[in-house]
Amino acid sequence: MIGHSTDTEKLALLGVRAWNNNQYIITACSYHQAVDWQYEEHTLYANCESDDLAMITLAVAQKDNNGQWQLSAKPYQEKFSQTFNEQKINQSSFAINSIIDDNKTIGTLDRIDTANYQLNDSTKAFGIRFKTFAGFSGGGISSQAMTLFAVINGQLTPILTVPTYYFEYLAGSWNDDGTRQHHIEQSEHILILSKQKTKGFYDIIYKEKGKAKSANIIYRWNDKLLEYQSK
Repeated sequence: MIGHSTDTEKLALLGVRAWNNNQYIITACSYHQAVDWQYEEHTLYANCESDDLAMITLAVAQKDNNGQWQLSAKPYQEKFSQTFNEQKINQSSFAINSIIDDNKTIGTLDRIDTANYQLNDSTKAFGIRFKTFAGFSGGGISSQAMTLFAVINGQLTPILTVPTYYFEYLAGSWNDDGTRQHHIEQSEHILILSKQKTKGFYDIIYKEKGKAKSANIIYRWNDKLLEYQSK
């Protein structure tokens, strides 16, 4: 139904989440090779984070009167090659800033965000949150981002990607009593729908918790690119 190969041995993740007006969000993940569930790190497959990732599919569907699944829109599909391609990673809807260098990486799917992102009377969005983590001696750094998806012109479409959370916990100097100092840094951002509209869609306020209103970023609908932009 959602365009994945019928070769189910390559399918590692399939989730269904109730959403809007009896619709459901379907997530699916497949790989280039058959999944080896005996592999000691098999959870990488289940979390859609193996280097062998071939495709992530998101779909919105509902059941008809006979209980059969029917797509509500054309699914969103993103394919991944087996070789590193910086340009494609940067263009990915699941790209997140890498912790270990200045590049971007494909984040690990975390959860579906079904908060009430009502963009106008007829368009509602949901979020896909994804994350990355790097551990260090005595601490680690984790970050999270989110992409909003909405059905635009019959197609499930990514419309906005923003960082949402950052947590840094790093070991510092040793104290005389044998304990160790730590550096902790944390930030969290949220999305708020404005009362103002642009091109028929509510503006989106990107706000960092604990910061002044002047630090907010306003995203407005671009009816040519079919996405939200800050300028």
